[in-house]
Amino acid sequence: MPVHAGSIGWNVHIYDANDTMTVLEGLSSTKASPMLTSSSMVEMHFISTGTFFLRDEGDTQIKKDGHLLQPGKYYIDASGRFLRNYLLMVG
Repeated sequence: MPVHAGSIGWNVHIYDANDTMTVLEGLSSTKASPMLTSSSMVEMHFISTGTFFLRDEGDTQIKKDGHLLQPGKYYIDASGRFLRNYLLMVG
């Protein structure tokens, strides 16, 4: 699996459901990381032309309920295209 330059210390990894070998985003899940909630992380980091949701390694859809994502692998399942929001990296 390709390793992203910033991947050291990540324990939450986000993949495209159609490309499970390439990490799209990775973050460190801690109690001090409110942006890692299931509802905000994907919506802040990715822009979609259709509907999308996260699912976990067990193929369970993750509800947008504000709970912190637990360490693990998650997959973006989208009805349309989605792009990474690089504007978050500015500033």
